[in-house]
Amino acid sequence: MTAARRTVLEETFRHDRTALAATLVILPLACWAWIVPMARDMYGAMTGPSAWMMTTVWDTPHVLLLLAMWIAMMAGMMLPSAAPVLLLYAGAVRHRSGNRAAARAVYAMTAGYLVVWIAFSAGATALQRALASVFLLSPMMTLTSVRLSAALLIAAGAYQLTPLKLRCLASCSAPVDFLTRRWRREIGGFRLGLEHGVVCVGCCWALMLLLFVGGVMNIAVIGILTAVVLVEKLTRFGQRCVQFTGVALIVLGFAAFFTAAPAAREPSRNIVIVTIDGLRWQEVFTGANAEYFKKDSEGNPPRVQQRYMAATPEERRALLMPFLWNVMAKNGQVFGDPSRHSRAHVTNGLWFSYPGYSEMFAGVADPRVDSNDKVPNPNVTVLEWLNGRSGFRGRVAAFGAWDVFPFIFNTDRSRLPVGAGYRPVPRPTTERQRQINQLADDLPRYWDEEPFDAPVVYAGLEALRSTKPRVLAVMLGEGDDWAHEGRYDMYLDATVRADRFIERIWHTVQSLPGYKNNTTLLVTTDHGRGATASDWSDHGRDVPAAEDTWIAVLGPTVPPLGVRENITVTTSQIAATIAAAVGEDYRSAVPAAADALPFRIANPSSPIPHP
Repeated sequence: MTAARRTVLEETFRHDRTALAATLVILPLACWAWIVPMARDMYGAMTGPSAWMMTTVWDTPHVLLLLAMWIAMMAGMMLPSAAPVLLLYAGAVRHRSGNRAAARAVYAMTAGYLVVWIAFSAGATALQRALASVFLLSPMMTLTSVRLSAALLIAAGAYQLTPLKLRCLASCSAPVDFLTRRWRREIGGFRLGLEHGVVCVGCCWALMLLLFVGGVMNIAVIGILTAVVLVEKLTRFGQRCVQFTGVALIVLGFAAFFTAAPAAREPSRNIVIVTIDGLRWQEVFTGANAEYFKKDSEGNPPRVQQRYMAATPEERRALLMPFLWNVMAKNGQVFGDPSRHSRAHVTNGLWFSYPGYSEMFAGVADPRVDSNDKVPNPNVTVLEWLNGRSGFRGRVAAFGAWDVFPFIFNTDRSRLPVGAGYRPVPRPTTERQRQINQLADDLPRYWDEEPFDAPVVYAGLEALRSTKPRVLAVMLGEGDDWAHEGRYDMYLDATVRADRFIERIWHTVQSLPGYKNNTTLLVTTDHGRGATASDWSDHGRDVPAAEDTWIAVLGPTVPPLGVRENITVTTSQIAATIAAAVGEDYRSAVPAAADALPFRIANPSSPIPHP
């Protein structure tokens, strides 16, 4: 084929391959090479390319990374659709001014085009941070309000059918007309790129905002929107595609709006989680062990031993935890009894507190969490995730004895109200709340890191009466401290008090409108302990027996199956269980999390038995 017979595009491909490859192939591929692994990790373990998003504070470096993420997405999605105008412009400049001028023109026009999308990305970044700051955007970067999502779908669909959209599309999809009308000698490639970028943003801005509906980092949504843009701009079905997507988005929006309305009128479901730090399954299922009591100088057992000893394991465990065995086990389910071929265990391999609580509330063991140091948890917990969901904002609270809990729940990022240590109520506003904090401060400071359990429980009870959280976590720690000191008697006394506290919480729940017969109670521990008289007080990676735990659950969706048999469950299943108890699907946002506990769901309208 001679040069005279070659078309403009053929000549362009022949002479301007380097510039075109850089702008239309290499740059978009580089953007996708960053976005795809980051998106996959975001919906996976969140320990790789997306780990930077799990930050404590959105300072300048992290906001710049977020901006870079948006720029990469926009460049990867939109540059391929600009191929026709770049190709024609390169050919025209080469024909007029030569090959070198054509290459410079391609780079200049691409730069101008990207500047407009960088500006759009800056706006999208600001919008994302604004939505997140008022809890309208979840940590997984999706809108938490169904109605807001529906409104955005309807608005995007309506814009698809406007004359402005059609004019912008006509300019984008007809590069010859665009260059004929806009290109003059005094206008360079950068200016043309700016003008084409403005038209392109005018055509696609509403579609790009749908990323907030489906998930900013949802690779399927990114791919679908990219395909829609390419079909609209590069095929002869462009206008039909616009009409179809406009109508479809409006229908989807109204469907989402009206299907969300009945759900809003349904009674709310709630959950209370109580953790008893380091309580062994051995005491839960078999009661006190006479071998662990320290004898006096004459070899006599202590008087306290008589309170906890009985002929059978069933009698001993009922003496130790009467509420758990007389109410929870009879009307709910208990996991982890080895005598029933049932096992509950942590999966983190470390068998101490921070990794245990992180696994419990994040739904997955994270190798980055490997100490009890006061380091902000990189994982989004189910409490943080729920607090970002519609109907839960400001309705999630946690109170714990251990002063590391604010780091486990990453309060700087999550903004969860977490009471801990000698300040069980984080932001007291009532006289009662101030008195609870004063009580914690007035009690003997036997341990530096945490008070006795009573003020923590009082803080949780006061929250039920005043702020009425839908999700409440109360985390007790006294028994673990006594165990570390080798005080088996005090460890058992703390267990009795913990059971009494749980009963008090349950009676309070059943006495309050909105909670009665509408609340799940989940009780568990963060790790086990040693299994012999010599190591029962210890736990950690050198004590393998500390891997085994236990879980007890009572609630409207939990059939009364008692002690479960022939089943193995893990602490990592608790996060999804918490979400399921209040009608949410945690694994849809965190696929790496374990499934919820298998309860064989009963009729949610069934009343909850209580004494």
